[in-house]
Amino acid sequence: MKTIASQRHLRLSDRHVHIWAERLINRLAHRVLVNSEAIRTQILMTRNISPDKIVLIKNALRLPDQVPAFDAAHDRLCLELGLKTNVMIVGMVAKLRPEKGHRFFIDAACRIARSMNGVHFVLVGDGALRHETELQVKQRGIGHRVHLLGDRLDATGLCAGFDIAVLASLREGFPNAILEAMGAGVPVVATAVGGVRELIQDGMTGYLVQPGDAEALAQRITFALQDRTGRRSIAERGRRFVMNSFGAQKMVEAVQGLYDELMERNK
Repeated sequence: MKTIASQRHLRLSDRHVHIWAERLINRLAHRVLVNSEAIRTQILMTRNISPDKIVLIKNALRLPDQVPAFDAAHDRLCLELGLKTNVMIVGMVAKLRPEKGHRFFIDAACRIARSMNGVHFVLVGDGALRHETELQVKQRGIGHRVHLLGDRLDATGLCAGFDIAVLASLREGFPNAILEAMGAGVPVVATAVGGVRELIQDGMTGYLVQPGDAEALAQRITFALQDRTGRRSIAERGRRFVMNSFGAQKMVEAVQGLYDELMERNK
């Protein structure tokens, strides 16, 4: 019997039991399936495993032929938040966990709020840092500008109404939230970590900043908000890139090919 292990993260946790289990599973498996070049590179650098054993198959999306209607999605979100429809919305879809960098997003939001009126910030997702995030927002005095929506089944639809989608992570394997935002034609400002660099070419398909730098994040978001024509062009290029590179059929064929190979070897 052939076995396939899957690794979709750069680091599951800092617990030794998780590290040991990961090493054991990867050693026993006939193939290790990863979804980003960043994860493949890390495994090769930190584990004694043959490169031939690692198979890279990137995530995929089923995308409509037409970009979701931004105005309709934006107006629905504004209505839910009780805002006028002429505001700009900067949003982030991510679990409230330390590695997602929400504290840097809030710091950036505070800087932007001081210099720009009519910008609101939306966080979609829940987690252990909910109370800490709410406290930070309150201490910064921007509670009226930051909206925590918790976990939502319609996160993709909400994201379609963002003027800017943000990823502030300190580490990432391959972020589906950013893939979905780009697929929806939303311009993205993200930290240059892990598989993000396989999705975004700075200034071409999105905007990149270094992780853990709230000032740089604020500056890049502000630049994108003020450059409406530029961010629309970037959003269009980002969507084309995602459509050409991350189609569902391509992923299905790659997975089928992997199973066919292992079954052939098992004969």
